[in-house]
Amino acid sequence: MKNLIVLFAVFASAKAMALNPSSSWSQIFASPDAVVQVDYASLSGIALNNACLRGENVETIKAVPVCVKTVAVEVKEPQEGTYTEYNCTQYSTQKIIAARTYQHSYCEVALPVGEQPPKPELCTHKVQTVTLPETVHAMVMINHGEVMSSFEKDFTIPACK
Repeated sequence: MKNLIVLFAVFASAKAMALNPSSSWSQIFASPDAVVQVDYASLSGIALNNACLRGENVETIKAVPVCVKTVAVEVKEPQEGTYTEYNCTQYSTQKIIAARTYQHSYCEVALPVGEQPPKPELCTHKVQTVTLPETVHAMVMINHGEVMSSFEKDFTIPACK
């Protein structure tokens, strides 16, 4: 009976720690099972938990490793043929600063009913000006082993200090 009570207590505490939309961002960012995705290219590779806003820019709170030197390496694969990979050989730790407003180009496709996939000639290239808002809508995906779950949550990017 004691073992059953201990097992129930462990299960209950694990369930209590499960991430959900009410979880704090600190809990979400601390979880190794959570992946946070947002749809803004202006983050320029800046992790959401390391981003802050200063005027018209988004920047890192803490400096991050940035590749400053690459070398081209030819790779020969029996089935894929030869292709070039670029490997970083030197990093520098620095702050990243990027404009909050950027041009997003995309392909607008007018598909005839039932046609899949779209033909390239049906693509009309468009350009849209996008500005990273102070509050972004994020998708939080949680890996539970063989099962994934997700929820959406708003994140307000703090002002830089």
